[in-house]
Amino acid sequence: MDGQGSQQKLSRRGDHAGMLRPSMRWLTVMCSKVSDFRVRTGFGPAGRIAALAACVLLPRPCPAGETQYELWPEANAYFKLSSQLRLYLLLAPVYSPQSWTGDQAASFGELEVGSHLDISLKPFLRTVLRKSDWERERYFWARIGYTHLSNFAGAPESHENRVLLELTARFALPGDIWAVNRGRVDLRDKDGTFSTRYRYRLQLERETPMFGAVTVPYVNVEPFYDSRYDAVVRWRYEAGIEIVMDEHWRVEPHYLRQEDSRSEPAHTNAFGLILKYYR
Repeated sequence: MDGQGSQQKLSRRGDHAGMLRPSMRWLTVMCSKVSDFRVRTGFGPAGRIAALAACVLLPRPCPAGETQYELWPEANAYFKLSSQLRLYLLLAPVYSPQSWTGDQAASFGELEVGSHLDISLKPFLRTVLRKSDWERERYFWARIGYTHLSNFAGAPESHENRVLLELTARFALPGDIWAVNRGRVDLRDKDGTFSTRYRYRLQLERETPMFGAVTVPYVNVEPFYDSRYDAVVRWRYEAGIEIVMDEHWRVEPHYLRQEDSRSEPAHTNAFGLILKYYR
């Protein structure tokens, strides 16, 4: 199915218009002001780390170039139902600011909403990890979910209903580093056409105290296999840091590079900030 002629759009972030060339001079100036920002605002340790991460991950854009740039804001809410069950809600738009697009028009390219159930397959609790963290106190857990995606970038608009199945396993490595292995299957119905996508993500993370705050820096890589083409059509490379603000709130600035062989443009840089609520 590889020889289907011209390239086609792939849904789920990174298939929309929006271009820029980051200004490194602006980045240098902004990061040089972090110390002054810290003094004037009086933010605590977690707030200072978030401000510094935002300077690094959100350089000022300007139009030009073939690589696509986007903002990926996201809101997550986690509700612990029992020692083995957790509800996870998702809201994730894709946004291209006016100065990031070639036609100087701001736009929302995509909106994803979803609901998921996380299941601890066996209560493998780790005594060395924080018991308040549902994910990091388990070796092996599963996720079953449903998401709806609306893509506004094309004409006409497209819509996708997706059922996802995930398995996640965690392994300890030397140096207090954890390898998080996630296998995922997406059962996709896009405008009446069914397809299946298989994804595997390998993530390395380490819980690291910084300036008195608990943080979890991480890097990961993820290939996507699409049944429509019988091939791996996408690779993602991501780096970020989760910052624990308090018992209920966390923020996660991150940068993601996406390479596609079946979409235009083939390269996407995404700058994201995830707001997480735990209860």
